[in-house]
Amino acid sequence: MREILFEILKNAGFAFSGGFVGWFFTRKKQDEETNIIKGDVLQKIQDSYRVLVEDMNAKIIDLQNEIQSLRKELEECKDNAKQYFENNGPKKPKKN
Repeated sequence: MREILFEILKNAGFAFSGGFVGWFFTRKKQDEETNIIKGDVLQKIQDSYRVLVEDMNAKIIDLQNEIQSLRKELEECKDNAKQYFENNGPKKPKKN
């Protein structure tokens, strides 16, 4: 009975020590791999943000140009309306 218990404890000790040694010597490698993955993810996030900012800047420029165009068109409409009312304004009634 003691031999079986001793054999079980011996195997458990070997398993635990093997696991500990494996973890101890591979933890630096795992940390480096984790840091590389984090760096890749950070780079992808930065690239995505850069594309987003460039797209938004292009849209802003387009909208600013459209606003300028609409302002010019509004001024032309105001001028046309002013000229129309100056030329075709209300007629003064003729006195008999």
